[in-house]
Amino acid sequence: MSIDVSQLRAPGSGEALALAGPSLVQTRQGSFAVVEVGSESFIDFVTGASLREAVSTQQQLYDDQRSMYAQQLAADGAFIERFVDEFVADHTKNKAAVLRRELLALGLGAASLAVEIGCNDGRYLNALSAMTGCRGLGFDVSTVAIARAVQVRPRGLRTAFHAAQAEALPLATGSVDAIISFDVFEHLGHAGVRRTLSECQRVLTARGRLVIYVVSRQDRYTLHETFRTVSNGAVGVDAGEGHEYENFVSPDELRRYAREASLRVVRLEAYHGFWTLFAEEQLANRLPKWAYPWLHLLDFPLIRAEHGNGFLAVLERAT
Repeated sequence: MSIDVSQLRAPGSGEALALAGPSLVQTRQGSFAVVEVGSESFIDFVTGASLREAVSTQQQLYDDQRSMYAQQLAADGAFIERFVDEFVADHTKNKAAVLRRELLALGLGAASLAVEIGCNDGRYLNALSAMTGCRGLGFDVSTVAIARAVQVRPRGLRTAFHAAQAEALPLATGSVDAIISFDVFEHLGHAGVRRTLSECQRVLTARGRLVIYVVSRQDRYTLHETFRTVSNGAVGVDAGEGHEYENFVSPDELRRYAREASLRVVRLEAYHGFWTLFAEEQLANRLPKWAYPWLHLLDFPLIRAEHGNGFLAVLERAT
């Protein structure tokens, strides 16, 4: 698959890109490497760039072959294809069903361009493209994760993946119809969240929307907070994939950062108060699909107060 640079720009300068042979993409400011992965390839906008500590830590985590994502693909080479098929067929439940609902609510079609920030192996962007027919660009700070995404991308989908930072997207201003980012913002640090929201505001079209799922610091009485209380802080921090509690974001913090970035929160919904997360983590989501609305109802007192292990937010440009 040859690289299409028509939707891409040099991060920072916004210059158009031009292919300079098979291994470089050229701008007046310099060049970026084209990395070959079998018969596929991607552009590396990350190597040589200055990374903040929180971002560098996350990059190292997902470069590691012991990462949860790497292990899933190592155990099952068809994992992404099955994941996409299950999304298309609506064989989803619990949190995945909520994310699927929001992907469809974006109302994208064949003429739309969607972007995923922190795409890792590309599962959600591929699912979105399969359900709607949209074009998709996925970005992740880990070149190893991007190489995996390129390798396992289901054939026939209009998706491509490149290594780039969340706060320096290689995209033109006002060019993107939708941005999705799930379980990523809690890894950026609060300064990184601010910068990334500003970058999202820059690249979204006037009617474009940003959909994010964020691990929340407003988690009083939720499952993980209960674990932390009972264990005196020994468990319940959810540090398995690089989570640091001080980097978690509360709903009100997100609203404040959004206003600073000239974004408006259209809707915010807490999730995984206690019982839905218990079913996902302790019961491995083995309950039948019909059980989860009842568990969500049990969580309603917490969710109404925006207490949850995480929350989903839909944002759009305020100006």
